Amino acid sequence: MNELINFLEKLPDEKWGIKVNNNWNIKDVVAHLIGWNIEARKVIKETWESGDKPWFLEAKSFDNFNKQNTEHYRNLNPKELLAGLKKTDDALGKEIERHGVENLKAKPIFFWLFEEGEEQHSIQHLYQIKKSLN
Repeated sequence: MNELINFLEKLPDEKWGIKVNNNWNIKDVVAHLIGWNIEARKVIKETWESGDKPWFLEAKSFDNFNKQNTEHYRNLNPKELLAGLKKTDDALGKEIERHGVENLKAKPIFFWLFEEGEEQHSIQHLYQIKKSLN
């Protein structure tokens, strides 16, 4: 996530409205990431305690979840979005640290946290943003 945050810190405010795909602009991508940071943190805690699969492992679509987050954060300005991304990324990191990376990796139910990788998710969106700016 640090690479994306570093890039966004240098991105002028007027560029945050640039479309990255048919539905989202850069602000929407950041809102989407904030929503997933919050959800991942919550799900780590719930899954650790219950042992139940996270809802998103059985979901056929994430469209409604993503739409709720992009709409919820739509009116924030770039500085507010960037602050939210940093805050939620930090909170997610602390939740992971609280349980311990090795402890989480030892439980197969947390494969989603490491296999696909939260970092990979943000890098994919960074490439998407950079492509839209060219």
